[in-house]
Amino acid sequence: MARLSWRKEPNERGLASIGQAPRGYELRYDGKEIASVSPLFADWSRNIKGWYYCARSDEYGVPLMNTCSQKPFATKDEAKAACDAYVRKHFQKPEHS
Repeated sequence: MARLSWRKEPNERGLASIGQAPRGYELRYDGKEIASVSPLFADWSRNIKGWYYCARSDEYGVPLMNTCSQKPFATKDEAKAACDAYVRKHFQKPEHS
C-alpha cells in the first residue's frame, strides 16, 4: 500500500562530498517525489539562514508552493511539518489507485 513518506537526500559522491552541505528531504508517494525540504543559504555562502519547502504534484492535486522567498523555517523539522500539512491538505489520490 502506498503512503506518504520522507526520504533523506543521498550523500554526494567523490570530491563533491568534501564540501557537502546539509542534505534535504523528499516527501514521496508511491515512489514519486511530491515535495522537498532544503536548507536556505544566506546569499552565496554556506551559512544556513533557515529551511524552506517546495511542493507540487499535478498528478495528486498539490498546487505549487515554494516558501524560498518567505520567512525561512528555523529548523528542518518545522519545515517538514509545514510541508507535510500543506501536502496532506491538498493531496488527492487518483481514481485509478
